[in-house]
Amino acid sequence: MNRILSIFILVGLAACASSQPAGEKTTDQYIADLSSGDTALQIDAARKLGMRKDEKAVPALVQLLDSNPGPDVSWNAAAALGAIGKAGPATSALTKSVSSSSSNVVKYASVAGLANLRDADKKAEVVQAVKSAADTNDDLLRDLATRVADLLAK
Repeated sequence: MNRILSIFILVGLAACASSQPAGEKTTDQYIADLSSGDTALQIDAARKLGMRKDEKAVPALVQLLDSNPGPDVSWNAAAALGAIGKAGPATSALTKSVSSSSSNVVKYASVAGLANLRDADKKAEVVQAVKSAADTNDDLLRDLATRVADLLAK
């Protein structure tokens, strides 16, 4: 009886020590959700992956952002890439997004992401893209882009 009780206690402690709360998806499941085509799932997955800062998610987030799924998904993908903070392919995707997106919200998230990445290898390209974002009627985007361009140029 004591042995069975001990086993239940150990199993319970192991479950409590799990790094993933009950019902929470794994990183791989969230990555799969990015390609689901379901906007709500994609947004939730991008947010969760950004909070986890798992570099394993970068390629899928880059692919999602490059596919131009619409502003709601795109800005969340851009924000997640910035939160993860892994330069390289994320830098290229965010720079492209700043230059090509018609949504100021997506551009804002992309500029903020680029500020966090600080990719020294692509500094000139990033500064140029961020400066181009400052040429807008949107006061918030212009202010952020101007500040980030100044920060990155140093």
